[in-house]
Amino acid sequence: MQNKDISQLAYIKPCFSTYFVAFMCTGFFSLPFFIGSILKNDTSALPMAMIPALAFLYLFIWLQALTIRLFDERVEVKSLFSHQIVPYSDIIRLAIEIGLNPKRKGKGFIRMELFGQDEEPILIINIKLFSRKDMELLANILAKNTRAECDDSIKQMINKDWVPSLNKKGQN
Repeated sequence: MQNKDISQLAYIKPCFSTYFVAFMCTGFFSLPFFIGSILKNDTSALPMAMIPALAFLYLFIWLQALTIRLFDERVEVKSLFSHQIVPYSDIIRLAIEIGLNPKRKGKGFIRMELFGQDEEPILIINIKLFSRKDMELLANILAKNTRAECDDSIKQMINKDWVPSLNKKGQN
């Protein structure tokens, strides 16, 4: 029998649409190669089909490993290559940041940042991967269990009336 941690408040995983987009961007491109190989009885295209299929497999494994767990005293974020634990007592400010990455044209971001004492982010969560409902739950639990200052976007998210928008400065 598995020993369950009774202090766990929430367990958050990426939403279905994240998997769908990953499949459409990678795995979907394998299908014509596989179908063509089957119909023509020719396996020469299979190596080319394996590249996007392996990319999708990597994304699938990465998304499966990505979790946010909220406990009574801390937040844990696990991914394929990292594991971060942040005690609620270390968080002094919560913010949502929306903008465009100046290094990569056309690449936008929506992220929740948890700030520590030195006003540097101690944890950054890419919220595009998760459902709105899960992010509202995350904001609620963080706001209730920390004494952190919440920006307007976090307050709107808690009240379920948050609409992401990009103002002229590139921030929400």
